Amino acid sequence: MKSLKDSRLQALVFILFIFVSSAHAVEPTKSEADRLLLLRFDGVYKSEINQTDPDLEYWQYIRFYEDGTVITVSSTGNPTEIDSWFRKELSIQKGFSRGQYEIKGSEIIFSSTSEAGTVDYNGTIHEKAVDLYSFSHISGNKSKKKYSFVPLPNH
Repeated sequence: MKSLKDSRLQALVFILFIFVSSAHAVEPTKSEADRLLLLRFDGVYKSEINQTDPDLEYWQYIRFYEDGTVITVSSTGNPTEIDSWFRKELSIQKGFSRGQYEIKGSEIIFSSTSEAGTVDYNGTIHEKAVDLYSFSHISGNKSKKKYSFVPLPNH
């Protein structure tokens, strides 16, 4: 009788081990799930100021959508001023760049294309910002910029 009881106990431990192992394998780690939640969709990401001319200040903006769409534009306007027209449904009509993004852990990668050409981006997602390296196939320019999140009302 004792050996039958031991066998049952060993089988139960084995089944419990398989159950716990398989449950752990299918769920993303906490850090991966947290990174997916860090990307915000209720506003825009705004670059540090760009200034090619002393009299002209402009910013680069990025907007991410839950369906994987990303849009980018450069503008002299502030986030509230561009909000009415900087939307994916207007990207073809307004001529700003558009693409699809992918997230792997804390990394994000995407290309954004307009009639002028394509810019490739890759970088890291943080709680209130994204740090991005970019390469323009249009001008050959390479850069690294921090884009801070700016929430917008009604999103």
